[in-house]
Amino acid sequence: MGAVGAIVLAVGATGDNDTLVWIGGVVVALAFLNSGFIEHTKMDYPLYRRVDELEKSR
Repeated sequence: MGAVGAIVLAVGATGDNDTLVWIGGVVVALAFLNSGFIEHTKMDYPLYRRVDELEKSR
C-alpha cells in the first residue's frame, strides 16, 4: 500500500497534479502509521497472552 502511495505521489509531483500529490501523500502517511501499528500488535498480543496465562496459573 505504501509503494502505491509513493508512486502516486511521485507521478503527481512530476506531472504537477495537486490532487495526485495529496492522495499519494495521504496513502503514504496511512501506510507508514499502519505499519507501526501492525508491528506493535504483532509484538504485544503474544506477550499479553503469555502474561494472562501466567496470571491464571497462580
